[in-house]
Amino acid sequence: MKKTTRRIVSLCLTLVIVALLSLNVFAENKRVDVEVLQSTVPVDRSLDGREGSDDIVFYTGPTYPWYRIYIYNDSNVDYKVNITDSQGNNQGIRWIDPHDDIEITNENAADGMRVVNVSSRDGSALKGRIRVKIATSKSGLE
Repeated sequence: MKKTTRRIVSLCLTLVIVALLSLNVFAENKRVDVEVLQSTVPVDRSLDGREGSDDIVFYTGPTYPWYRIYIYNDSNVDYKVNITDSQGNNQGIRWIDPHDDIEITNENAADGMRVVNVSSRDGSALKGRIRVKIATSKSGLE
């Protein structure tokens, strides 16, 4: 019984010493610098709607509340662009002419998921590109 008690006390003392040492290490290195980029590009890809429609999802939040969506239509038909938020609220509908492009920038700071649906007027396969840039400020989208 004495050996068991000694082992438990020894283990407890070891744990206390390790805990105190790690507190000292963390206390000495408690400042952590995190660099936040002014902007980033979460989406940059080809449109992939073989059946005439493609949903592209991206997220905004407190760090990156501003977004700019660039879409290029490389087909011979009009594309409809519909943006919704995570609750399904419509954030805007735009049309892109064939072989043309558009840029859409939000007017107010956004927070949460955004879904960009791109669909061809006649249901044909999509051909083009989408790029989404998010930023810490509206001027960061330039």
